Amino acid sequence: MDGLVRMFELVVSGTLPRTPIELINYVCTFIELVARIRDVRDKIVTNKCKRFFSRVVNIPEEDRQRFIDEHNANPKKREEMVRIVFDMIDKAISDSQIDVIAELVISYIQGKITFEQLTSIMFAVKMLNPSAYPSLKRLAETNFVYNGRLYESEALLLAAGVASRHGNQLRVNDIGRSLYEYGIKPYYDKNIGN
Repeated sequence: MDGLVRMFELVVSGTLPRTPIELINYVCTFIELVARIRDVRDKIVTNKCKRFFSRVVNIPEEDRQRFIDEHNANPKKREEMVRIVFDMIDKAISDSQIDVIAELVISYIQGKITFEQLTSIMFAVKMLNPSAYPSLKRLAETNFVYNGRLYESEALLLAAGVASRHGNQLRVNDIGRSLYEYGIKPYYDKNIGN
């Protein structure tokens, strides 16, 4: 829509070709450009989905069946979950973020977290820059409390709403702890081995 508005502004300002044939060629080129951009975007989203599903595929059968039965009994909840997860995959900015999303979904399917927790944590994932994951890991080693400043990532943790400052202490809240426990820690365990 923004592209069409911009094109309209160009036409009105007189910077586009003025003959109908030239204008038709311009419009066709514009439409072709939009189609190519959509193709590239579709490929990116497809690759993100492949990465997500490659991580989620190894869920134990009893957890998978319980999850399927539960969600078939509540179609509204199922639709909301699918919408949230695929919106998150679409907006993910890195492979590590997709992997953390997958780990959170696995934790939900296995019954480790509730649907309400999953939705809250997903919002934090959306807001947290993946470059702050190592700092959250370091904070987990100190029981999620740090005396002093984490200059390199403190602002990222605070902006995402997963930590707060109390005087000289930086404290990770329940959402941040759950994000680490059910998303980031399993991601590190599988990818880095510690």
